[in-house]
Formats: sequence, structure tokens, C-alpha cells
Amino acid sequence: MLVLCAAITASAYDFMEGGLAYNINDDGTSVTVTYEQLSTWQGWDNELNCDIFTPAYTNLSGALSIPASVTNGGKTYSVTKIGHHAFQACLSLTSVAIPATVTVIENNLFDYCDALVGITVDANNPVYDSRENCNAIIAKQPVDVNNNGQIISYIEDQLAFGCSGSVVPSSVTSIGPYAFRACRTLKSIVIPEGVTTIEYHCFVQSGIESLTLPSTLTQIGHAAFHSCASLLDVYAYFDPANVTYVPNPYNHNYTTWEETLLNPEWTHPVNLHVYPQYVEWFANEYANNLSTTPWASHGYTFNVMGDLGQKLYMHGSYNNWNDVEFEKNAEGKWELKDIEMPAGAEFKLVDQNNVWYGATDDQYQITEEALGTSLSLVDGRNFMTAVAGTWTFTVDMDSKTLVVTGEAEQPEPEHVYILGEVNDKTWAANDGVEMTLNDNGLYTADVVFDGRGQSGENYFSFTTLLAEDDDDGGWAYIEPFRFGAVSEGDYWFSDEQLGSEISLTFDDYQSIRIMGGDYTLTLNLEDMTLVITRNTYLKGDVDGNGKVDVTDVNIVVNIILGKDSADNYDGRADVNGVDGVDVSDVNAIVNIILGKDTK
Repeated sequence: MLVLCAAITASAYDFMEGGLAYNINDDGTSVTVTYEQLSTWQGWDNELNCDIFTPAYTNLSGALSIPASVTNGGKTYSVTKIGHHAFQACLSLTSVAIPATVTVIENNLFDYCDALVGITVDANNPVYDSRENCNAIIAKQPVDVNNNGQIISYIEDQLAFGCSGSVVPSSVTSIGPYAFRACRTLKSIVIPEGVTTIEYHCFVQSGIESLTLPSTLTQIGHAAFHSCASLLDVYAYFDPANVTYVPNPYNHNYTTWEETLLNPEWTHPVNLHVYPQYVEWFANEYANNLSTTPWASHGYTFNVMGDLGQKLYMHGSYNNWNDVEFEKNAEGKWELKDIEMPAGAEFKLVDQNNVWYGATDDQYQITEEALGTSLSLVDGRNFMTAVAGTWTFTVDMDSKTLVVTGEAEQPEPEHVYILGEVNDKTWAANDGVEMTLNDNGLYTADVVFDGRGQSGENYFSFTTLLAEDDDDGGWAYIEPFRFGAVSEGDYWFSDEQLGSEISLTFDDYQSIRIMGGDYTLTLNLEDMTLVITRNTYLKGDVDGNGKVDVTDVNIVVNIILGKDSADNYDGRADVNGVDGVDVSDVNAIVNIILGKDTK
């Protein structure tokens, strides 16, 4: 028995040269690269969900360059073939360079080569190439190879062998049998448009977590994704009715491409991303209730998500109503990050089907209080930012909700208006007196309050945004942009406050009540303060209430009689400006009341 075992071991290869084992081919002039020792099965790894093999070479590591010829016993041989299992389970092999002389490469070449990331083929090789730096072996013409007694045929432009560093070239039309078999370090693979066929056992026992399948796919071979235990996401960009299952010579009871894809009995759910129009197809074909297990007979769950091809855009005034596309985040929600918006910016959302999403009447204003809360998406009005800021918008299309997060900013507004009974204006939400921004950062305006109120007073407040001038009177209100006095009730401004700072607020503000007259209003938005100073006065308006009446006559009479002092009226009692306060001033006031003096 020992002699027999020694004979079997000795016949594993004809000779070794340069660290590689070779068998002399039947023609006596060429050789095949083979294994140093047969890579034998050692058991099953439950954690990795794959077989365990001994390595084909005991000391092979790093970069390997296969020679075009090799000399042994004084004779030189051309290296024309690489045999099956030649480098299986060589865990430290990082790259392989294949010469132009190799025209036949058999299967299971790089199984369990976990460190392999680079594969190159000499540009002069007539049968194979590694085009577009793909780190894979592409058959550029038909070739038949032996796989342990079974003939496997490769076709033109087919990816025959890959590794964890492979990228499928755009010129490839199919992925060959066993191409990524046992490639445990392969995490993600994108099969590009143009590929029509994925052959049987293509990704069996690989480590893929994310798999993208093109719209051009029409065939998937038997058990192509068998035992892909780490698979988390499959992006299927094709019509499933157009993809057929192609059996191979092995006897197996799988009958559809879905079963070849979903064969492994993993314990975690896998997200199957499909076009929305195919979700119902999957439901009708495999399970009426997609909340459970569409393919329950295999003991795993698939979460069918109709999210392929979906788009979501923001359409808003902040960028002249140009569309800005949302992106999917890790939670599968639509997200648009770090968008700068001024106060008063309006926007809506629109999807790829030109369906628009807006706000309800009670949620359209995005105030600071609304940040972080769920806002309903409906076929409604525009959203509007009540305050300026840099915002992140997150949309859950399942619940049709919008969440806005970020921090409010207080940039200098483009405009500040005085609203109210000022300069002959009324309380119109679309009209106001615009203030001027000075070089010192203060807003100022010279205004006249005409004392139209019953006690000779007027009311006013401020806004940074006027309402729209439409048929129904503009917006219902413009509260996010309105501000006024802090005190409770109407703010009664008195002469004693002239030149003093009045505190203002956007929250629970009060309109300011002021007696008629000609004033300068100076507004400091940074400190939220207002200073009011009086300018000129109406001739005869002794008490400064903005109008000339009998009260002014009585004041002058009392000054003449010594019952009051002209010093209390800032010189207004000397109406005609001649010789102090006397009867002529009374006559001047009477003439103004009677309309005889209009100056």
C-alpha cells in the first residue's frame, strides 16, 4: 500500500522548475502547468458556507509570472496549457501573469485564492486576453477545455476566469461556467449592459454581497448563485419574464432562474431590487404575500423592493426652479443634503413619472419648530422655508413624508418693509414702505403717520417679505417674516421713548401704536431694536398728534394765560414763528382749521 501511494504521489507531475509543477503533453514538445499536490477536500466551513481544501502549492505566494517556455533535462518545452485545479486554495497568491503561448486553460483554476486580485494575459495571446485592465481572463475566440472529464465550451467574448479584483468589461457578452467559483473575497460585482448570459455555477460559493444584473440578461444557468451566503442586495435591471433558466448536465430539480439565484439556505433576508412594475409580477408568480417569504420552500426570505428606476427631484425657487436630484441613503430613503435656502424659498418634489408632491395647508411653512418632524407629502401647495438655513431633506416615499433637518441662519434679508398705517398706506399684506439699508448695517426710513385713528394714532409693524399680489389678497398670512414690539398688548409709543431703543421680536410680536407725525425709523436687525426720532411737524399741530384741531388752540391759549409752558411742546406752540407765543398763533391755528392757511 505504501509503495502504491508513493507511486501515485510521484506521478502527480513530471517535473518542477522555478517553483511550478509541469506535465509533459502528448506531443512531447509542450507542457501543462499543474498542481504540486492535489488540492483535497478537508470538510465544510459553516461560517463561510464553503468547502475547505488543501493548497495546490505549499509555498506559492505573491506575484506569479508563468513562463512561455521551461527547460528540464536539457530539453526546452513550450508552456501551452494550465490544468484544472492548478492553483486551487493558494491563499497567498496575489497576481498571475499568463504568457502568449498558453492557449488552453482548464477549470477551477483559482478556487479559494482569497488574496488574488490581479490577472493579466499577454497581449499577443491568440485565445485569451485581459482587456480593459479587467483582471480577468476573457476568451476572445471559441475554445473547448476539459473539466475532470467533462468538456466545457467557451464562446467568443466570454469572461472565463475572474478574481476579487475583476471588473467585467463592457465588451463581454457572457460570464462562463465557474468563472467566480469560490471567490470568497469578491464583495461586489456589476455585470454591465450587453451581457446576455450567466452560465451555471458561475458564482457558486463566492463572497458577493452586492450583485447588479443588466437589462440585457436573457439566460441564467443552473445554480449560478448557489451558496452565496453573504449576498445582501440583488439589483435586477431586467424584465423577469424575459430571463430563462438553462439547465446543465447535472441532475437538479431547479426549474426557474429565480431558484438558481435563491438556492442557498441563508438565514438573513436579501433585498431584491426590481422595477416597480415587476413587483406585482413577482407577487403573482411566487407568493401573494410579499411580507413573508416569496420562496419559502428554500428556508430564506427575500425582500422584493420596487425601487429601481425611481427618481426624485426638488423643484424650487432657490435655484430658479431647476431640478435637483435626490439620492438614496443607507436606509433606502431619498436624501438631499446641505441645500442653502433663504427665508421665503418655495419648492415642491417631483418623481420620474412627473407626479408632484407638495404640502398640506397647515404644514407648508418649514419653521424652526417644524425641523425634524414628519411633514405630509400630498398633491398640495408649495412648501416654504420660514427661515433661512442650510437644510437636509429626507423623504420616505413609503409613508409619503418629508423630514427637514439643519440649522437656521439669520442672513441679511434682501428687503425690510414697514407695514401698516404709514405714508397713506393701509394694512395690505402685499404693500409696504421699504426701508433703506445704510453702510452701517442699519435700516432707515422717513415716514409720516397721519393720525387717522380716533385718538390721532397709527399702527405699524415690520416684515422681510411681502405677500403675493393675487386675486384673493395674497398669502393668508406672512407671519414667519413679520416682527414687531415685544410687550404684551398693543405697544403704545410715547414721546418719552423718542431716541430710545425698543426691543423687537419675530415671536408673539405686537404692532406699535404711535401718535401722528413725521418720524425717522432706524432698525437694527442684528440687535432686533428700533429707534424712533421725530423730524418736522405739521404747522399748528402743537400736541404733535399729527393733526390740527381745537385741542391745539386750547394749548396755545393756556400758554398765553400762563396755565401751561411752551417748553413742553418743543417750539410747536409758536405757530407763526414771530415774537413768541401770542394771540397771532391762535389765529394761525384757527385759519389752518378753517382751511384758510394750507402752508
